[in-house]
Amino acid sequence: MGGGVGGWVGVVLAIKRPDLVRGIVGLASDPDFTEDLLWQTFSDAEKDEIMTVGYKDIHWGSETYPISKSLIEDGRQNLILRGGDNSLDVHCPVRLIHAITDEEVPYTTALKLAACIKSRDVVCTFPKTGCHQLDDEEDFRRMREAVKDVIESSVEYDLRSPGSG
Repeated sequence: MGGGVGGWVGVVLAIKRPDLVRGIVGLASDPDFTEDLLWQTFSDAEKDEIMTVGYKDIHWGSETYPISKSLIEDGRQNLILRGGDNSLDVHCPVRLIHAITDEEVPYTTALKLAACIKSRDVVCTFPKTGCHQLDDEEDFRRMREAVKDVIESSVEYDLRSPGSG
């Protein structure tokens, strides 16, 4: 399970080490945000400062973050939304939860991610209200249900064996 960038990391891990990933629950996942949501909105002066000084404090959403040259470069090495439909070699169950009213990452990012994943077992949930942090009781309930669903979906039964389930 990963929130924000954790959802991005989970997908990258599922591609590089599918033997370690049985399912993904992404919460307001923001793959490619370094390019799509940050870099393209920076002024030339901000870009120059990041690349020459090594970082710049940037106000994004309700927080201020140090955006480093290494974050931008690492993000570029791990872009995953560029290949189009079924371009991500992920075959495990995936559950994406993203509030429609998320002010930091548009909920359409979850739709793009779902379209890129090859697995047919991808479910997107879009609460009408909520913030990027998905931090109220109803959000926590959705998270628990998504984790439970991924666990149940990833269990394999051998119906040829009487003891398999």
